[in-house]
Amino acid sequence: MNKKAKGKGLLQVPGIILIILGAFTLVSGAISVFTARMAASDGGALIESMNAIAQSQGINYTYTAQGLMVAAIIALVTGAVFLAGGIIGVANCNKPHKAQICFIMAIVMIVVVLAQAIYQAMNGSFGILGTIINLILPVLYLIGANKNKQMLELAEMTSAGTSEEVQE
Repeated sequence: MNKKAKGKGLLQVPGIILIILGAFTLVSGAISVFTARMAASDGGALIESMNAIAQSQGINYTYTAQGLMVAAIIALVTGAVFLAGGIIGVANCNKPHKAQICFIMAIVMIVVVLAQAIYQAMNGSFGILGTIINLILPVLYLIGANKNKQMLELAEMTSAGTSEEVQE
């Protein structure tokens, strides 16, 4: 297809940003796994230090090694999903026939962000502003995928109408 897909910019630009964020989040998640494992094996000294720092800053949260590991796993999953979504978006931004996979990937990214928000709410660290910011790129991506999907449907209807006219 030689025509520019209508959702190209809304898949390509967020896709590039998602690739970068996904890569950074994967690295952060890997470091967090290391930190959580260290916290679990040092007899609690690291956890005590983290809790003392949190309390001195007025943060009413108690860190645990298990909680750190869950957060690290969430970061790894989020990073992998954002990286994959970004790659899929950039690779398929000008291919309306691939809009469905982009649409599905956008939904997966939104679900991951909402799952993170639920986990944060359960632990008392939920922030609505952070959740809204985290949803911006996946929602833009979803809009781009939807525009490409609509473009494809319109092209299919137009070609179906042309073939019906030819048959009559």
